[in-house]
Amino acid sequence: DDCDGTVDEDPLNPPTWYYDIDGDGFGSSFIINQECTPPAGYIADNTDCDDTNTSIYPGAPEYCNDVDNDCNGLIDDNALDAQVWYADIDRDDYGNPNDILVQCDQPFDYILTVGDCDDTRDEAYPGAPELCNGLDENCDGQIDDNTIDALTYFADTDGDGFGDPDVTFEECQAPSGYVLDDTDCDDTDSSVYPNAPEFCDGVDQDCKGMNFYEEDLNNDGLLACEQSIWMRNSSQNPINPMGNGSQAGTLLMNRGVDIDQYNHANNFVTVSLLQDYGLYVHHGRNPDGAIRAYTNAEAGALDAWVSSGGRFLYIGFHNESNCDIADSLPASFGLSCTVSNGNWSGNVASFIPHPVTNGLQDIAGTGGDYWSTQSPAQTLAQINGKPFVMVSNVGEGKVVVVGNQYPFDNAGQAYTINYGDNMMLVENIWDWLLE
Repeated sequence: DDCDGTVDEDPLNPPTWYYDIDGDGFGSSFIINQECTPPAGYIADNTDCDDTNTSIYPGAPEYCNDVDNDCNGLIDDNALDAQVWYADIDRDDYGNPNDILVQCDQPFDYILTVGDCDDTRDEAYPGAPELCNGLDENCDGQIDDNTIDALTYFADTDGDGFGDPDVTFEECQAPSGYVLDDTDCDDTDSSVYPNAPEFCDGVDQDCKGMNFYEEDLNNDGLLACEQSIWMRNSSQNPINPMGNGSQAGTLLMNRGVDIDQYNHANNFVTVSLLQDYGLYVHHGRNPDGAIRAYTNAEAGALDAWVSSGGRFLYIGFHNESNCDIADSLPASFGLSCTVSNGNWSGNVASFIPHPVTNGLQDIAGTGGDYWSTQSPAQTLAQINGKPFVMVSNVGEGKVVVVGNQYPFDNAGQAYTINYGDNMMLVENIWDWLLE
């Protein structure tokens, strides 16, 4: 323009060029040149924020390196290699997938591990022990599955409230038809369960196991509970202390119990004899002779027999006062006798509540041994201060003592079976002993 033979020297409005030191296509403001055309290495851009590093320029990929790679004034923002952090408010080391931050450095209360299904409870996380609480602890989407505190329930097929130990189900709540109990010994029969009423039928209703009382050990076709011994020291028919055709014996046989007669003078009481009988009735001296006491071996056999389920009735005699057999009974019965004047008589109008005394208002007898009771025995009725009706639970068995034979005598004399409630007393005794 100035005709000096040189083109574009010292122009009035030259553009400014910026040196691109790192050659990344972006220049800095540190080294400039104003010429009409860019010198080698110069460009029109001056936006490089670090012209010594080819990876740093406007719009460059941002990385987690504490450097502003894209020159936007922010360090490590939207870095390509930033990590996803998940909120862990409950500090159980598992993060909430719905509460995230993407950045290079770990924020407070955020972690890299995801999977928490409830970030408000530290007991809820993947693989946590599941509890019976209506919540999902292990984050598998199922509530109360495979819980560590589930209860074991047992099938109660017969609906008696007692479960079959061989059919189980582990659950937080009882499934229909299941119970917590596992003590039923027959879950197909609702009459069979622990401590159920026992019947003389050869079935273990109370789940205590079968014993001789409901077995036919001598193979005669009768269970022990269907057979009784009546023991006395006389050749008379021992169904009754006073002779044949006993009304008391008939009341017993009406319950399906056979009566076998024994003479104690000629028959010793042994374990093998007793095991075939469920009921043993023994009455005191009679007009035909004195009754002998039990030997130690006999007392031991009686003790074992009653403890394992036998039922024993001792009927005193109206003029007996020497305790000849009373003191030879097993000590476990809790019964003892004191030699005294046996000449007492009268009636009873006051009773200790018990199945044997149920419904009684007036019973009577006359004379006999002077008994006393210690645990486990108890006196239910007295005549003139003399214990008249006594009972005892011994092991699995039962014992009844009646001071004299009058309530068991056929009707005809004073105070015999037809007096007042004497017959009811006899029936109550049979019912309680045989139940």
